[in-house]
Amino acid sequence: MACRHKFYEFLKLDKIDFTPTTLIIGTFNPEWYKNNEARWFYGRTSKNYFWDVLPRMFNSQSLRNKNHNEWKKFCSEKRVAITDLIASIIDADAENQEHLEIINSFKDSKFADIFNEFEITNVLKIIKNNPSINKVFFTRKEGVKLFDDEIEKIQDFCRKNKIYFSYLMTPSGNARFQMRGYIPKDKKLQRSLSNFIFENWRKKF
Repeated sequence: MACRHKFYEFLKLDKIDFTPTTLIIGTFNPEWYKNNEARWFYGRTSKNYFWDVLPRMFNSQSLRNKNHNEWKKFCSEKRVAITDLIASIIDADAENQEHLEIINSFKDSKFADIFNEFEITNVLKIIKNNPSINKVFFTRKEGVKLFDDEIEKIQDFCRKNKIYFSYLMTPSGNARFQMRGYIPKDKKLQRSLSNFIFENWRKKF
């Protein structure tokens, strides 16, 4: 039995109520995850800073402590659409303990190493169907072939069609591994992971 994305029905953007200008692409949010309290994309806010950092890109207040309805309202107002590359892991087996452990690890590289059959979100079709999109971001660095192959196609299309594309530092807690030596320009800023991610995003957004 395949493990689908928790928000599978929203990945194609056919349920949004606004015309998007910014598209943010993530990787995967499995419906099987045992402690997945997320009510929307990047919704595991105890371990993710997305809803703190993204609003600040638009000179708005952090929404990390708000609910999914506030996140959706923000996206509608700022015309930001969100999707993920993996729609489903087809060869995942809910009876296989190793599969469950890998999915619960939330580590993209392990998904790519262990599983072989994926349903990939057709992001190129999304961009083509929404010509209002003029900025595209992917929230992880290069290094996993499964994602790199898909992102290369997207990046190439954006380049040819004069759509801005950039990689963004992961908004997850894993960003801490890149934090060594970080000194914020504004000395009043607390030296925190969210500010570190914010400073990185601000250079690329």
